[in-house]
Amino acid sequence: QLKNRDGGIQFQGGDLPRLSTVVTWALFLDDLPILHQLLPSYQLRKEVKQTREVGWVGGTAMFVRKKCWDEIGEFDEEIFMYGEDTELCYRAKKKGWKIMINPKISVVHLGKGSGGGKAGWVIGEVKGLLYLFSKHKPGWELPLLKLILKLGMGARWFVFGILGGNEQLRKAYGEAYLLV
Repeated sequence: QLKNRDGGIQFQGGDLPRLSTVVTWALFLDDLPILHQLLPSYQLRKEVKQTREVGWVGGTAMFVRKKCWDEIGEFDEEIFMYGEDTELCYRAKKKGWKIMINPKISVVHLGKGSGGGKAGWVIGEVKGLLYLFSKHKPGWELPLLKLILKLGMGARWFVFGILGGNEQLRKAYGEAYLLV
């Protein structure tokens, strides 16, 4: 379980990326009352109160059994940060390993500190998803993913950057939109 400096919960992980889980996340469906409980999402948006299986966990505080590591291999060197953890978990799940979050064990995470406080994580997330789909999914899914991301990044640019007045997020989501 990741925690902020103040002891608050920092959400991490979620369902493995599929077109449906990316739609739920990108179009804010996981933020809507009732729907967030019914629809699986690429990003987990609730506190984990007991050990549970998920599709992926953040590499921030990931523990991997040696037997699993030996079986699936190392992190993919094509992904530096933001997405490398999801891709590793994707390969582990394909081999039958379970991915778990245990809230009894916690780690304080300074949250996006490696990115220098900038919103570079937005671009990293998008690049990670594009890479994962191009590597592991059927070719017909990539154009659909790009459409979903285009809609999602445009919506996030408008909500967080324009309505929310956050200049960093406006730039980051604008760049992500153009990247897709």
